[in-house]
Amino acid sequence: MRKQGYTEQERKRRYYFFDYLFWLGEITWENYHKVNFKQPRGSDMLWACIVLFIFIPLLAIAGLFLHDLAFEVFGVILVIVFSVSVIMTDHLFGKIYPPSRRKAVMQHYAGCKFSPFRRNLFFFSLYLLGIPAMVLLVTALKWITEILK
Repeated sequence: MRKQGYTEQERKRRYYFFDYLFWLGEITWENYHKVNFKQPRGSDMLWACIVLFIFIPLLAIAGLFLHDLAFEVFGVILVIVFSVSVIMTDHLFGKIYPPSRRKAVMQHYAGCKFSPFRRNLFFFSLYLLGIPAMVLLVTALKWITEILK
């Protein structure tokens, strides 16, 4: 049997919401970094999603179930992992979004109209939704544990 080799051009690519966020960040950087250096890049947009969907729920769950020393140890471990991931952000996103994927995402969304309002809506809402998400998660977990008792 002959092994089928697919090149990246032959495969049908799928594009996800995270790709759109990456594109928003990269377009923002291209258009506005000369005006204001603090504009988000594509990796910053993805980092906001990681913080919202991974680190905050982990911290909320640990805060509910772990007490005293165990919570402090878990908190220190989480801070170390978070710090290392912040330092290695460019390397990590280089693995997640290699140059070929970045180029494909940018080409896919090339015809889309850029809107700074939409960028701000997605970027800042991810951070602002983190607080209520953590409160709701802890409340739901407390409710579940009370029902199971």
